[in-house]
Amino acid sequence: MLARFRAEGEASAEALAAVQVRRTVPWLVDPLPPAVLACAGIMELFGHGQDIAESLGMRKPATDRLRHLFASPS
Repeated sequence: MLARFRAEGEASAEALAAVQVRRTVPWLVDPLPPAVLACAGIMELFGHGQDIAESLGMRKPATDRLRHLFASPS
């Protein structure tokens, strides 16, 4: 299952990277730029992972891998 999860993640990243500049990707309500969709996906994985960890009484530390979620805009 982990191998499939990783393979799907890589395929998603490759698909989003292949979208031409200034193009959008169809999404639930409105189309989104690929970078926004990628960040939203990272946020969803982080958020739901936190939910699971907390329900098990664990705490996941925020690491540099999450810089896309916590970085303030320039």
